[in-house]
Amino acid sequence: MSTHATVEQFQLPRSKRFINWAGDVLNQCGINLVDLSEESLMKKASHKTGLSDWGDPDFYAPFRVLLDSYEKEANLSLIGKLAMQQECTRALSNRLYIQEAIKKHPEIKEIPVKKPLFIVGLPRTGTTMLHHLLCQDQNARIPFLWEFRLPSFPSASTSTSTQNTQTIDPRIKMAEESIRRFYTLAPQVQSIHTFDPTGPTECIQLFQNIFMSPLFSLYSNIPQYEEWLLHHEHDMVLAYKYYRQILQLLQRRHSGKYWVLKSPAHIYALDALLNVFPDACVILTHRDPLKVVPSYCSMSAVIKRVFSDHIDLKELGKRSLSQLGEGIDRMMKVREAYRQERFYDVSYEDLIADPLKIVRRIYSYFNLEFDSQKEEIMKAWFSANPKNKHGAHKYTLDHFGLDQETIRQRFSSYMKKFNLCN
Repeated sequence: MSTHATVEQFQLPRSKRFINWAGDVLNQCGINLVDLSEESLMKKASHKTGLSDWGDPDFYAPFRVLLDSYEKEANLSLIGKLAMQQECTRALSNRLYIQEAIKKHPEIKEIPVKKPLFIVGLPRTGTTMLHHLLCQDQNARIPFLWEFRLPSFPSASTSTSTQNTQTIDPRIKMAEESIRRFYTLAPQVQSIHTFDPTGPTECIQLFQNIFMSPLFSLYSNIPQYEEWLLHHEHDMVLAYKYYRQILQLLQRRHSGKYWVLKSPAHIYALDALLNVFPDACVILTHRDPLKVVPSYCSMSAVIKRVFSDHIDLKELGKRSLSQLGEGIDRMMKVREAYRQERFYDVSYEDLIADPLKIVRRIYSYFNLEFDSQKEEIMKAWFSANPKNKHGAHKYTLDHFGLDQETIRQRFSSYMKKFNLCN
């Protein structure tokens, strides 16, 4: 772990701090520029889309908990309030568009989602690199960032060719602009995690459309919402069914042989995932928590700083350790309950040392077709995207009030089982 990181790396540029200061002054004067109420957000989405059918009412409970957390806990800056207003409006608009598409094409619900491949593990364990490699396969159905941000859109192309769609779909430009704005606010993020509008993305953002996504808590400090998610795991089956419905909708335009999906957040609900996708193949990535925890804390602090002027780094460290530990506990419990052939374990160290070797083993384990042409394409991608291409990610434990012994104790069983001990 680098010792060169400074607290300043978690701060916004001066111009953005001035904007947020101005917002605070206006709030103190009783001028609220951004309305994050349920009524206002739903009205905005309905006006934007011209639609009013929200589909199943399952989203109301988490949506209301989220808004309550924004009001009472998040300490959102003006930039943060505007961003969360946009995120919530986008999710609500997506619901309206998705519901309209399903009403027009009810056959969507009958489209099979066959043998999806899921990459799951703690954050910062190589899931992104492995995901990009596996998405080089032409048989794979790729979760494109531009498409997952707006799964259904009135002016989207009706072409069934993904390559052709990318040249004409207006969602491409919208995704590009969104990423450009985000990097402007937080240029440090690019050294931690890169976003490619036309590349693969984490599928967890689809859960934002039912307001049951850890992404919301990555943006701001909302412990009430986080606790609600952790203690309503029975509702995750409903969330995964809605998630599958969106995948079915997307398959209607372009199917592929199987989905290659990825998100660390799946560790919290693997049982729900396997319930809804009984033939799913799950790749579990593993890395020393002494490397994972501070890296995740650093990423979380940098992102939260974009949306709030008040970040308690030690509290962030404490909550991150608790949440990541809970995710590992749940993952290990599910592994014991299901047949072991459902899972393939990947060591981060082995993946970094020889990624193509790991890919070949994954294909063999899950009986997928692999040949020299696919291997060459994957080699070319890996050569063009070396580690730290956009700069090194620097972090230390002490910024977050953590120490090595505390982390070892929390993850002792996990580290022993997967031979992750130093």
